[in-house]
Amino acid sequence: FSVSQFVGYKKCPRLYQYRHVMKIPEKPRYYFDFGSSLHSIAEQLTRMQKDGKPINETVAEELLAKFWDPKGYKSKIDEKRDYDEAKGILKVFLEEQAKSKTEIVDIERWFETSIGEIKLRGRIDRIDKDGSSYTVVDYKTSKKASSLNELKKDMQMLVYALAVKEIY
Repeated sequence: FSVSQFVGYKKCPRLYQYRHVMKIPEKPRYYFDFGSSLHSIAEQLTRMQKDGKPINETVAEELLAKFWDPKGYKSKIDEKRDYDEAKGILKVFLEEQAKSKTEIVDIERWFETSIGEIKLRGRIDRIDKDGSSYTVVDYKTSKKASSLNELKKDMQMLVYALAVKEIY
């Protein structure tokens, strides 16, 4: 299982069957496209940063134009609203990157681990190192950050932490 498949199966085995066994296609949804576009841009900006290339708002907006996927939107008004919101999110992302003192050690890192007899695989968006500590970075477009208590119970983050411990 991927971690998201495992979590999805625990929530609703039938939906898991439709999506992953029967592979029934789903209608495009703008919020998935929004998140996917921003994830691709964050990945590209992070790769550039790791390679020592400068990143700024101009570069981010060029990537936004390249990766933006409008197919799930029902109206141009909604698409424009979210496009403008994406620009704002990228601005905050750039500000946070400018403040960061950690070293980017891995981007889109694949892993496989086991919990008991269950094999889990996945891909970690980013792994940073600060001294002898590692930080898992998982890009999200949620309007509300998860609390530390929520993160301690988050299956995905727990598996990612286990994978990072095994890798490093």
